[in-house]
Amino acid sequence: MGLGKRSYGDLEEMFGGEMFRREIFGGRHPSATAFSRTVLAGCFVLGLSAGLAACGPKAKMTPISGPASEDGQVTPSFGQFSDVPIPTDSEMDLERTFILGKQENWIGRLVISSGHSAMEIFDFFRNEMPKFDWKEIAVVRSEVSILTYSRGNRIASLQIQSNTLIGSMVNMVITPQEDAGDATPPMP
Repeated sequence: MGLGKRSYGDLEEMFGGEMFRREIFGGRHPSATAFSRTVLAGCFVLGLSAGLAACGPKAKMTPISGPASEDGQVTPSFGQFSDVPIPTDSEMDLERTFILGKQENWIGRLVISSGHSAMEIFDFFRNEMPKFDWKEIAVVRSEVSILTYSRGNRIASLQIQSNTLIGSMVNMVITPQEDAGDATPPMP
């Protein structure tokens, strides 16, 4: 037999007949595995579709001038969100972003996909958030890094992690800050 294409019969004969069928096909004839292959192919297509759906629609964010730094240089910002820094080469994930309000009073979740590494994005926000008058509350640098800031009556919590292939993903959640006088004492 040459090295060309081999039929099931050739393989069965070459590897010992019934033993080959039992080991390779679980004792079933190859046509019985056609259904299994169809099911497996369907699962693969569904998994691939779900993976691509996670990539969902994105919107490029157009930079505009942000607040000037102390040395007079303009810091890049984005028109939709003038009170938070947005890194260059970023896109907003429209399916996962949920915003209420506008200008500097918005609350909600802003999901950003960036072409920069998670480490670069972490450093970017750590350096830039104070330039937008956000005060650092807590910092955790790890596989999934978390930065927490306050500004006026709002809290910003940023979760930064690497994307599967390239770049990083930022989940920025801005919520109203509860007044200390309105806090409910803990239950005994």
